[in-house]
Amino acid sequence: MKNISLLVFMVVLGQYVFSQTPSLTINVPNIDPKVGELQVSVFNSEESFLKENEEYKIYRFKIDKSDGKFIISDLQEGIYALVIYHDKNNNKEMDRSFLGIPKEGYAFSNNYKPSLSGPDFEDCSFALKANKELVIKLMY
Repeated sequence: MKNISLLVFMVVLGQYVFSQTPSLTINVPNIDPKVGELQVSVFNSEESFLKENEEYKIYRFKIDKSDGKFIISDLQEGIYALVIYHDKNNNKEMDRSFLGIPKEGYAFSNNYKPSLSGPDFEDCSFALKANKELVIKLMY
């Protein structure tokens, strides 16, 4: 009986350990001003990257008293790329000038800085295998 109880305990413990998903902490140290929300769009493939309504997941975090650290804890292990923007006025869209230039802060994972064209998935992708922290600076 003792051995069966131990076996059941080990099976349950094993399932718990292997079902844990890694935690992704996104540290955005230069949010200014501290109003609005931060939108984090997560992509998991080259085919969907930067395509509207093809994000793998979207997260919105209130900024008001935030220390600039935001935690995502429901992603499975995998390869991801992030697109982040500071939605100052909470209108759920990136405000742009008449020339199409962003008026709100934005960033890509790996702190990729685009020149004349947007980045590729490969430019921004990273592996999430264990708990990870990314420091990403917004471009205003």
